[in-house]
Amino acid sequence: MHSLNTTIKLVILFSLFILISCSRAEEFNIDNWKFKSSFSIEDEPTSTSIQDRDGFIMIGTFFTGITIFDGMETKRVTASPETITDNTVAQIFEDSRGVIWVSTSNGLTAYDKDKNSFTQYFADENRSEETIIHSTFATTGETISEDLEGNLWFGTAGGISRLDIKTGKFKHYTNRVEDNSSLSSNEVFSITTDRDGTVWIGTNKGLNRYNKESDNFIRFAFGDRDDIYSIVDEDDYLLLGSNTKGLIKFYKKDFSTKFLDSSNSQIPEMKIWNLKKLKNGLIVIVGFLQDNGLVIFNPESEKVQIQRNREHTDITISSNLINSVLEDNTGTIWIMNDNGTVDKYDPKEHIFTLFRKENSNLSSNNVAPIYEDRLGNIWLGNVETGLDLYNKKEGTTKNFPHIEGDNTSIPNGYVSGFFEDRDGNFIISTPKGMAIFDRESGKVTKRLSEDTWFYTIIEDSENRDIVWAVGWENGLNRFNLKTLENKRYLDFNSKKNYTSLTSLRVITDREDPNILWIATWGDGLEKFDKKSEKFTHFKFDEENNNSISGNTVYDIFQDEKNNFWIATNKGLDLYDKEKNIFTKINLGGAKAVANIIEDNDKNLWFGTNIGLVKFDPESRKVLKVYVGDGFTDDFFPTSKGKTKDGELWYGGLFGANSFYPSQLSENNITNRVVLTSLTQNGVDILTDKALSRLKELHISADKNMFEFSYVALNFTKSHKNRYKYILEGFDKDWYSAGAVRNGRYSELPGGTYTLRIRGSNSDLKFSDENNSVSITIIVDDPWYKTAVAYVIYFILTILTICRIIKLRTYYIRKEKLQLERKVRERTAELKKSNILLREAKEQLEKTSVTDHLTQIYNRSKLDEVLFSEANRSNRFQHSFGVILLDVDHFKSVNDTYGHQMGDIVLQEFAEILETHSRKTDTVGRWGGEEFLIICSETDLDGILNLAEKLREEISKYPFHLKEQKTASFGVSTYKYGENISNMLKRADDALYNAKKKGRNIVQYL
Repeated sequence: MHSLNTTIKLVILFSLFILISCSRAEEFNIDNWKFKSSFSIEDEPTSTSIQDRDGFIMIGTFFTGITIFDGMETKRVTASPETITDNTVAQIFEDSRGVIWVSTSNGLTAYDKDKNSFTQYFADENRSEETIIHSTFATTGETISEDLEGNLWFGTAGGISRLDIKTGKFKHYTNRVEDNSSLSSNEVFSITTDRDGTVWIGTNKGLNRYNKESDNFIRFAFGDRDDIYSIVDEDDYLLLGSNTKGLIKFYKKDFSTKFLDSSNSQIPEMKIWNLKKLKNGLIVIVGFLQDNGLVIFNPESEKVQIQRNREHTDITISSNLINSVLEDNTGTIWIMNDNGTVDKYDPKEHIFTLFRKENSNLSSNNVAPIYEDRLGNIWLGNVETGLDLYNKKEGTTKNFPHIEGDNTSIPNGYVSGFFEDRDGNFIISTPKGMAIFDRESGKVTKRLSEDTWFYTIIEDSENRDIVWAVGWENGLNRFNLKTLENKRYLDFNSKKNYTSLTSLRVITDREDPNILWIATWGDGLEKFDKKSEKFTHFKFDEENNNSISGNTVYDIFQDEKNNFWIATNKGLDLYDKEKNIFTKINLGGAKAVANIIEDNDKNLWFGTNIGLVKFDPESRKVLKVYVGDGFTDDFFPTSKGKTKDGELWYGGLFGANSFYPSQLSENNITNRVVLTSLTQNGVDILTDKALSRLKELHISADKNMFEFSYVALNFTKSHKNRYKYILEGFDKDWYSAGAVRNGRYSELPGGTYTLRIRGSNSDLKFSDENNSVSITIIVDDPWYKTAVAYVIYFILTILTICRIIKLRTYYIRKEKLQLERKVRERTAELKKSNILLREAKEQLEKTSVTDHLTQIYNRSKLDEVLFSEANRSNRFQHSFGVILLDVDHFKSVNDTYGHQMGDIVLQEFAEILETHSRKTDTVGRWGGEEFLIICSETDLDGILNLAEKLREEISKYPFHLKEQKTASFGVSTYKYGENISNMLKRADDALYNAKKKGRNIVQYL
């Protein structure tokens, strides 16, 4: 294993190469590239992959078209007359204008995002200038290239087609047997344009160079079988991948060649299918259906490194059979495997070096104490398998196990503690005592004790021969390294003067060397006065808010300002010795703190149940919480260490981690935020541009609402991305959506608004204005607010005024009695009309939402309530759920008693449900003999109780058919941000489970 310094320097160097796009190949140890499975294309082999300028990952497959990945979800584009020409995708290519070209086994497609349109091309002899020469493309290297003038070159199974971007016309080049300046073969495998603008073509019969002046080709052959499947351009030469000859260096000046294969280089025996150049200049060699693993070639040194799948570890490639490789714009490397799994190596994600048995030759992954000796070696004690020595300079690990019957081996397989005295003796502690371990011979030279089991050993402040130690069921010990005498403080007969049976840590008070502080397992914090040999105990007192948080103390740390930090199973305390009070410190929700380390910048690091916490002791604020990031996320209280050069170490159940705090940097890369959907009532809104390019949306007055979803195209721990949005002109302030990636606006007044959406990366760095969504939303005014409507209003107002004047004159002439009579008659008529109108309206509204048979809500009304409840839940975090029930054996009722009796049973079921449901619940007929109850603002327990109550009421109800009936119930609750159909699907699955388990029961999913 390589040294940690080298590993971290290489990660930094890799990032620098990304920033400056350097083409010079550097040596890398790809064993340190930590891959993890990112997503799956469902066992689908792939052929090609790109990242477009918007930031989407696009992967071409052999059988199911294109898979598009946005960091959170995948979307498929399959063949149709309106999209791509075939599902076997050969290459995806984005030209300098942003048009995406997709070649397949049956045609070519151009997708223009600015027009949101697909254009298909098929071979047609009658339209040679308008389309390609042949419809079949090889799924090998890159068969699409753009020259320096912007013209596009397409290599097919029938020759080359060049598209003149200015005229829009195609010109074709084919092999002519009698013409040696024509293309050497019509079967084209690869095309590339080098940095000088020369177009090179690889065929099954060698290499071709296009001569622009003479509009013909120069051929280069390499033997009987000289198929060139892939071409990579370097400064002085081309790197050619051959399916039969391995790798070929072809020098552009003198046309000389150098062949590299398994016979004369480190390249494994393989049929080269494709070559992919990384930004650091290294070349990935992809074989044709061969399980060679990840093969990396340095074209300058001609050295090869290979990473293969390593079992029992989740930081390696998933498969040794790789189809294609992609490096995105942030330096993340994506591996598309033949089994459909997509792996990624993100140097920004694995910021901690991980040592495990599988990748670092540790004897086990259960790492306990960690210690750096004065020689700079790192020692790791394992719980069962002995002692590991990690040599930082050489990057190697060596194990020293316990060997039964060999007194020169370590006393026990569990190494629990380390100590190095002033004479340079290296002492290890185990459950079978302490021993001096000779680091040169790797043997025990002296046994110091037989019955001690220490975790922490410290030197006495006055006598260098004396050490103080605590451990498992050993209490506090005063051990003389010369005489081997041990005084153990375990006087349980004295209730006032005793120490805990098991303790984890002991430290000397920097202000008073006569005082020792002891972290105990279950007995709180202990203070020991060496002169008086008296103990003072600090335990949790539920009636005293200033007492210690918990009685299990994992660690104690005294910083340079003599602040005492106490790590307990109930949180972190700051102990004030003068006031004798413990102050609870908030670590962002951490309930248990396992250990404490101070870095060179005086920040404190806590291993907690929520991850690794970086803490500023001055401001008493959490600076950052590291969860995942390649970290073990499991902490042994005694497993921590700090080296002389400031490197921090942690161990646990899953290996060990190391890192330099000064080299941890935040992820400052914030990629674009884009829309992923735009709908009205769930129906896609048709736009004249792709959603990622959309700048304006026009909405009619009668559909003054829209829903939208979005994503930040940042692939580093994308589950940590956060979002906020605002509809300027409607919202007063930004809405913080958290991790939710959708929103909705309704009942928008006519006007012009701007929808802005911003997203963050995993370190909560939000995108700037240029990389955020900004769309102008124009909502039409309703007809009654238009200019014509206002003219009509004016005319009607004048006419009304005139009419009023006339009527007033008329009524003055009438006698009082006649006027009163007419007023009374008119008033009565109006009241009657209003009553009839209101009754008709109520009846119409009721009919539209009521099931005609059961007189409860119908499916349409239920859909409306579900949509409203989901919107309220997403916006205000209200919980709700549904109960889906089905009448058991209902078919037998119709078959036995007839459909009329079946209708009566359904009506009785509806009556039961309405009678025994809450007023806030919505009861309706879902269809047939199925009923749905929507439980608003109710948690799971409430919904289950209601379902059980309804089940019992049904089972004891006296139905008209004189036969007892039952029902089966399926329950589910809504998850914030999910599609309503997912919740209904879970309820339906739960109902199905209830049926399978015998009916008349309630099930939940």
